[in-house]
Amino acid sequence: MASMRMLRPAGYPANRGAARWVSDALVTLLAGQMFDVGDAMNLPYDDGSLDACRAETLLQHLTDPHQAVHEMTRVTRPGGRAAIPESGTGTTLAGHPDRETTQVIPQRPADDAVQAWIGRQLPRLFRHAGLTDPSGTPAMVLAGQQMIRMLLSRHVDRLGEENMLTPQQVRQWWSQLDQRAAEGPLIAGRGVFVVAATRPYLRPARITATKGQDVNAGRQQA
Repeated sequence: MASMRMLRPAGYPANRGAARWVSDALVTLLAGQMFDVGDAMNLPYDDGSLDACRAETLLQHLTDPHQAVHEMTRVTRPGGRAAIPESGTGTTLAGHPDRETTQVIPQRPADDAVQAWIGRQLPRLFRHAGLTDPSGTPAMVLAGQQMIRMLLSRHVDRLGEENMLTPQQVRQWWSQLDQRAAEGPLIAGRGVFVVAATRPYLRPARITATKGQDVNAGRQQA
């Protein structure tokens, strides 16, 4: 396996059981690779020191995603690639019989996110950072009953705490979701945007002479 460095953001994950499990599982899977703790706004790597740079579902949590993309560009070598998969917050779907409540619940993650629609802005962010040829692939990632619970449970709880949904509506929504899953395959998932781009090589400066001017004249006079 090629050498790899992975950056775990300082203080992350904190009080997030699922995120901690995933993060620790990656550490085990990639045993022998190098892990660093740092700041996405100020990456602890030299300019052009990485062949490729990837940030997965990170920008949606940042107050300044532009700076994070600029940092990714800085540490990627000319000719290297930068890639960002971002979940389409607010695009969660579930084959649930209660259409009215199901329209309210998936919108809540978008309301809670710092950068809810950042996935739809990735090509523009890449160009502003100086990356070229951005290519994007939108997709719908299907999820099972357990994944939908993990994605939505805290948002459903907050809707109940804020009296946007009654306790009965919350219980009934989960019960009907479980029933649908028990009856057969449950169609549910979330949209994902995957965008990649290239850091261009620096072009050498070109010396041009104005019309009628001898570019060697200065040398001859010297």
